[in-house]
Amino acid sequence: MNNGVSEYLLRRMKKKPVTYDHPLEQRALERSLGIILFQDQVNQLAIDVAGFNPSYADQMRRAFGRRHNEELLKHFHSKFMEGARSRGVSDIAAENIFQKFNGQYMFPESHAFAFGVTAYQASWLKYHYPLEFFIGLFNQQPMGFYSLETLKEDARRHGVRVLNPDINKSQPHCVIENNAIRLGFLSVLGLGSGAVKDIEQGRAKQGILQASVNFWRAPACWKK
Repeated sequence: MNNGVSEYLLRRMKKKPVTYDHPLEQRALERSLGIILFQDQVNQLAIDVAGFNPSYADQMRRAFGRRHNEELLKHFHSKFMEGARSRGVSDIAAENIFQKFNGQYMFPESHAFAFGVTAYQASWLKYHYPLEFFIGLFNQQPMGFYSLETLKEDARRHGVRVLNPDINKSQPHCVIENNAIRLGFLSVLGLGSGAVKDIEQGRAKQGILQASVNFWRAPACWKK
């Protein structure tokens, strides 16, 4: 079923009934109201309905995600139907169950729970401690998901002010300043840890720079 999540939600809200094509499905699908949501359930269905051993069931699941898998799926379909018949499952029910399998990506159940917990905790922190939440994200860049610019816009949408790097006020990393986030020097593209160290040393020796000093030329002003 390609729209498994939507179907699950409709059943959870009692807008659709919970149904099974055969009682042998119940052990694998009862907790998800008769819908396949997780990778593990594909394997369990193959074990319970067709009598596959765990290794063979996983081979079948993996086959759905392969390219040019037509002949391979025909093989598993034949074995599934044969195994289901031996367990008293009608061909119609067995075919309906097999058609629920597909190659679309599904999380293992353990991963889904872990991501769910992480999403809940992150949402709680974002709501109650938005400054600390966004600083934590900003200072872990690059993370490989969203760019700093995208995170900055999201912070602003949630009422968090983001202050640009300042040659006199910024630290290497982002910090809280007057109930806002001051971007750090390491947030500036092309400004490495060596240049940041020079800025800090120069600032300690020379003091506050005049506002007219160009940010990009400032490190050159502090040559020893």
